Amino acid sequence: MKIKVEWRPRTEPLAARAVVGFGAVAARLVARLLADVEAWAGLEGLGGAEVIVVLGPSEQLPWVDGVRYYGRDPAAPELYLPTTLAPTVPVELYAQTIVGPRPLLIEPREGRAFPLSGALPLSANRLSAWRPRS
Repeated sequence: MKIKVEWRPRTEPLAARAVVGFGAVAARLVARLLADVEAWAGLEGLGGAEVIVVLGPSEQLPWVDGVRYYGRDPAAPELYLPTTLAPTVPVELYAQTIVGPRPLLIEPREGRAFPLSGALPLSANRLSAWRPRS
């Protein structure tokens, strides 16, 4: 049996625990972090050709125009979901249908998921290596 999962606005947003930039937004996020790496001590992240993910407490996450924020729903704490969106099925059931490594960041607007187990502390060298080429 297949169940179509759609996403709807949450009645109460999740507390942000991750921030993600795609494409040009990722490049601006990396530039913001590189401008003062020491200010972001304690944050972790990972990156790729067109994306950067930064993990940490809400109050420490950076802001750049166009980034997206993700939080952890208590019903499925191994998933990072958009802070303002929820699946149309119960989140704990949604989590059970996903096969793959955990923790996992789900980006429904892009139709993508990102394993977060490889997140490392932020550093100037890592950020430079993650800088998207856009």
